[in-house]
Amino acid sequence: MKENKVELPSILISIFILALLSFTFINANNYYTININENIDSLALYNIDNIDYIDLNVFVSALNLKSFFKRTQESFRIESDNSYAILSINSPFYRQDGKIYKMPFSPIYYNDLMLFPIYSIKQIFSKLLSSNASIDNHSITIKEQCIIKKIIENKKSIDIVFNHLPKYETNTTLRDIILFINKCGTDNIILSQKKKTGLLRAREIITDNNDITFILTYDPKMKLDYIDEKGDTLKLFFKERQTQPSGNNTMEIKTIIIDAGHGGKDPGAIGPTGLKEKIVVLDISFRLKELITANFKNIKVIMTRTTDKYVSLKDRTMLANKYPNAIFISIHCNASHNKNAKGAEMYFLSTAKTDWARAVEERENASLAFDISTEDKKGLDFILWDLAQNEFLKESSHLAELIQGNFEINTKNPRGLNQAGFYVLKGNYMPAVLVEAAFLSNKEEEKLLKTADFRKKIAKNIFNGIKKFLSDYEKKNQ
Repeated sequence: MKENKVELPSILISIFILALLSFTFINANNYYTININENIDSLALYNIDNIDYIDLNVFVSALNLKSFFKRTQESFRIESDNSYAILSINSPFYRQDGKIYKMPFSPIYYNDLMLFPIYSIKQIFSKLLSSNASIDNHSITIKEQCIIKKIIENKKSIDIVFNHLPKYETNTTLRDIILFINKCGTDNIILSQKKKTGLLRAREIITDNNDITFILTYDPKMKLDYIDEKGDTLKLFFKERQTQPSGNNTMEIKTIIIDAGHGGKDPGAIGPTGLKEKIVVLDISFRLKELITANFKNIKVIMTRTTDKYVSLKDRTMLANKYPNAIFISIHCNASHNKNAKGAEMYFLSTAKTDWARAVEERENASLAFDISTEDKKGLDFILWDLAQNEFLKESSHLAELIQGNFEINTKNPRGLNQAGFYVLKGNYMPAVLVEAAFLSNKEEEKLLKTADFRKKIAKNIFNGIKKFLSDYEKKNQ
């Protein structure tokens, strides 16, 4: 019987061979990923004898490392600022930082390519790369720390140059642009600067666990127009501020910010029987809010906290500055080593004039211990370094005087109007007052502060002062 032979067409054989080669040598469906500051490269994998490799030259170049190849010795040297490694072709042994190690698989030559086994990447490159590198068998992710390299001041713009553009948030006041930058540092630039001319009048950088609050105070004749990103540079553009018509330079109050002092991990003053300031002032703040909303339908009331939680002094002022045409009332209770001290005091922002005012200032500013280091506290003083030009100083003084007047009428122990440098008032570009409602350190007043009637009376005194202040503003705008 004649045997029948079945012959495959030559074209099918060719397709089969090409497919086999593709599967054996280049696995086109798998990649090794390199992510550096969200810039992603995907490197093809070469599968040889069931081992995945990458092109070593391309890999090292993508990581911005230095490399040197000695063909005669078939050795490949890789260098970084942290380490170096010397590899040998077809050998699992390598030298790193003066010591000899062994990897599971050897680097090889294939089709004029120098290939490196991906399962040895972590073993060798974890030392070569920075501590910010995360390495596994399929990817490397590197998040370099953001660095502010320089600040360039132009006639109508300010350039902030980074090594790579970070994540950031912005806030603005009448005189400041405030940048909150995550995980960033500085590259030997001048952190603090104050000058009387030019677009940039003052700048300050406050660091906190590698986060930066960068505050730029600019020419009062200018206003921030818009922010643009170009490469690694954040560009702030300004334009001239339109002048107000003569005789109409006041504002219409649209928002009242009520700041209940302290909170959470910061209890504030504590009375002889354990009554905590943070609880008392929150109750007074709610009562004040009720009075304002019941009497002024067109005014929004914002509270910096509505529960017993800690809010940093910076966050309180940043919240306030989100609302234009506002006034800011910070409510506290007083304390003194003199257990007989009693009564209400009003403060507005200025240099403390008396030893007592300085003592109160120091106690209320103690909340900064929860926010920033002692060294960084010094930097906050710059915010109103040109205090004489603060257009709201006069209004703050007037508001404090009106509130104090109501306490003088309705309480037995008024203590007068004071000036001090409270950080919770600094940076608030609006009329701002700090109320010390009563002395928790005084047994008599602590007992009163435990009662709803006394807290209601305090809220009413503050409200009447605000009401008169709003009335005065309306007259000025007519």
